[in-house]
Amino acid sequence: MENWDTDEDGNIVVHPFYGYESAIAPDQILLRLMYYGLGPDIEGGESGVLQCALTPDIARKLANDLLANAERAEERQNEQH
Repeated sequence: MENWDTDEDGNIVVHPFYGYESAIAPDQILLRLMYYGLGPDIEGGESGVLQCALTPDIARKLANDLLANAERAEERQNEQH
């Protein structure tokens, strides 16, 4: 986890996602419009928008990585209960 943004205490700075949209551009590049919360309270805090253009290959890799990490996170959560 090198090169991650951290705060003055060394904690990784994270921005919780609360929604997204996706579309396909005419040149076959997958576009993703992702919204993320910046405040301490997702619903009441500030929000921002990040717009990214992804190739189909990168989109597939991202999807696979997210699914694999979701499974790992669920496994850890189940181990704690």
